[in-house]
Amino acid sequence: MRSEMRYVGISLALALGLTACSGPEQAQLPSSSTPNPHAQQLPAQSLPQTAEPALHLRKSHPVRFEIHFPRDYQIQATVNASYVRVKIHGFQNAQAVEILPKNGDNNGFVEIPAGTAITVSTDVPEGNNWVIAADYYTTNNPDSTAIRHAEASFHVTAAGAPTVELNPKTELGAMIVKALQAKQSNLLNTAIDLNQLLAFTDALTGATGTDENITFPRLNAPLTSPRQLSARALAVKLDQGLALSANSGQGLDPNALRQTPYLVNEYQQVGGGLIAPDNNSQPQPTFGVGTQHAPVYSPETDHIYLLNSQLAGNETYLGSSLDSVSTSLSQNYRASTSLPTALAGYISLGYAQGRTPVAYANANVGFARHLKTYNLADGSLRWSNIFTGATGSSETYGSANFFTPVSQLNTKGTPETTDDEDVVYSFLKASTANKTGMYAIQNNVNQWFLETPLLTHTAAISANGNALYTLTYSTDNTAKLSALNTRQNGVFIDVGCGCGSVTPSPAWTTNLNRATLFSMSPALGREGALYIGTNQGDVGYLEAYNPDGTKKWELALPRDATALRPRSHIRQTPLVDLQDGKDVVYVVTDDGKAYAINENGTPKWKDGNDLPKGVQLGSKLGSPEANRYGVYAAGTPVLGEEAESGNRILYMGITNRITKTEIAAVRDDGNHGTEIWSAHPKANFNLSGLMLKDGYLYVPTVDGGEGQVITIKRLKVESLNPPAAAPWPMSGGNNRHSGRRRSDLP
Repeated sequence: MRSEMRYVGISLALALGLTACSGPEQAQLPSSSTPNPHAQQLPAQSLPQTAEPALHLRKSHPVRFEIHFPRDYQIQATVNASYVRVKIHGFQNAQAVEILPKNGDNNGFVEIPAGTAITVSTDVPEGNNWVIAADYYTTNNPDSTAIRHAEASFHVTAAGAPTVELNPKTELGAMIVKALQAKQSNLLNTAIDLNQLLAFTDALTGATGTDENITFPRLNAPLTSPRQLSARALAVKLDQGLALSANSGQGLDPNALRQTPYLVNEYQQVGGGLIAPDNNSQPQPTFGVGTQHAPVYSPETDHIYLLNSQLAGNETYLGSSLDSVSTSLSQNYRASTSLPTALAGYISLGYAQGRTPVAYANANVGFARHLKTYNLADGSLRWSNIFTGATGSSETYGSANFFTPVSQLNTKGTPETTDDEDVVYSFLKASTANKTGMYAIQNNVNQWFLETPLLTHTAAISANGNALYTLTYSTDNTAKLSALNTRQNGVFIDVGCGCGSVTPSPAWTTNLNRATLFSMSPALGREGALYIGTNQGDVGYLEAYNPDGTKKWELALPRDATALRPRSHIRQTPLVDLQDGKDVVYVVTDDGKAYAINENGTPKWKDGNDLPKGVQLGSKLGSPEANRYGVYAAGTPVLGEEAESGNRILYMGITNRITKTEIAAVRDDGNHGTEIWSAHPKANFNLSGLMLKDGYLYVPTVDGGEGQVITIKRLKVESLNPPAAAPWPMSGGNNRHSGRRRSDLP
């Protein structure tokens, strides 16, 4: 038997409240749109169903929409509302549907004729939980900003649909229904009680008044509108069993439901006041290099630390500073040493003798190379190890000014902590061939040295603490993955070699037969798995290895040949999470896409052909065409866990058309990823990274023309912290960014 459905004709009367022909005539963008004579339906993931919905013939019913705005709505300039954009969202037969006006263009724009009202017609199937959104524009450019917005939810029934009123009271309820649609919530299997939904949102916001006199007394500054609340957080609460009632709405705190991200506060230092040479001479005219790596966090001091370097006008190093700010972004200091020093952007945290909190940084002092250690309590220099015979240009990729030291705690086998101290591992690119390699240093004493080719930016310590995993830096097919012995039978290797010979030998070395152009270090998963990014030509690969160096699998990531940067190279270290007892690996590629891969090498986010499907970053900032061709990754990403639902969220820096930098947030929605926002921090990342702590994202930026202003921005975001079970939620493997495995964090 064939089932049929008759559609409901909608006549949409818009009472503008904004004179369509008021004020001086404004220039309009030329229209490139074409009429769209049919309703547009976009397939999406299936909505969970308890039973197949019955399809019946239904009589058509007109639905009238009335839109009202508050009387005190302010517009800064006199404008013409020349277009209205209308979209209707819902589900039909378990598929997401978007319906546009029959008399509009392909983007849903309908031109407003002279007068104050317009009729928009389309067909809507009988059904529940529809949402209509109407926006007023001065042009029909989909990338422009609407000057007014209204939306509401409604049902279309056989008994006839009532008039649906759109006003600031109805917006939040419609936002919640759309968020439930995006979540594919089981709540949408039945008709949501719209009266209860309105009672819930009114109680939450304190909405009072009617028509043009609606106010929201429960929304206190900086909240001024229901649209600033997180519909996603509310949808998750309802999905988890929160009742739709005035009582439940009254019990929620609007300020705790503010839509993220938003800037909480920031810390700035400006110009030569930030950097002075270590010999305390007067600062020279400078422009900033700024931080080039993610900030690190010490729970012992509750401060964030990062390095800043600055150049003179002739592009020579003046020196650097170790900046420390509390998590409230106050209380800073600078480290001082006895010579002009270039601490070039990469630091890690650890413990000197007696578990004294310290920071490690490679430094260039003239042509000499140092590993410097600073006390976190006051920024003073604790010790400086000179790599004997290690001289050469400081501009070489992979040299001391690019490698991040890693460390692990040596307890000396005693129960006391007074003799506990780190063994620090640092790579050096030297002009003398047999001085290029990995150094192991404890309390300013060289323990051993192993000659190696040029390495990538950092390394990783195995879960059992017995091996240091390194990647050689290669632009061809000569890259190698190695495991260097750090302990034998639980005892640290201490040969006292003075770095005059090559010891000890690697436990194993694996030829990768690919390049490691953008790799940082291996990422570690469960049972000792190692994940690395490699590339062959313009194609990037995620590769997985066993703890003994044997290969498990590899996965090629799609390359977009039409992109501005048509390379799928993996940017930065992969991030590893633990979900249902298995690894999930997240990577960001050079063409501005994020991917999620299962531990067996199959894509978690995949297309209809089971191939990896990446989330295009920056897609919220403009048309897909503009962003797809000009966005690439620009900083160390971090993995978080959404506070309400537990969904994973990937935060990363991106560059849009190489003219500005942004932050993107991608949520893992199971079999696909969703970019939930991308925001412009109004500054440049300079390839820095991010840190996530207690629901705040810390973003270091440089700005002010040539970068004279160094800023740390503190943004409120959806995630409280990285997932507790994640083996490698960010570069360094722990939520401090300290460069240490978790078992070495006292």
